[in-house]
Amino acid sequence: MGGTALVHGSHKLSVSAMLLSDDGDESTVLHRKEVLQLKTIRPSLDVGDVVIFDNRTLHYGLANTSCSESAENSDTGRRPLLYLNVTQSWFHDPKNWDNFSKIF
Repeated sequence: MGGTALVHGSHKLSVSAMLLSDDGDESTVLHRKEVLQLKTIRPSLDVGDVVIFDNRTLHYGLANTSCSESAENSDTGRRPLLYLNVTQSWFHDPKNWDNFSKIF
């Protein structure tokens, strides 16, 4: 897994709904894909950098383009990752979390 891409403004339900809708003719769908591409941000981060974003923001993983320097070191290009999701107790995300048991 490489970096994370974020879609600017997609934390707003109206923007997400518009970008992810399949409704409309072919030119409308194509326009939505172009807008999605234009709104996508790919942060360039250095070792130790942190990305903090609203968990409602559309985001996705990019390819890991790190090159392995030798076949002997299969861990080349791998990076540790800490993903922490903090929400208010009233927030419910059925799309991503309904299939999981609560641990608290």
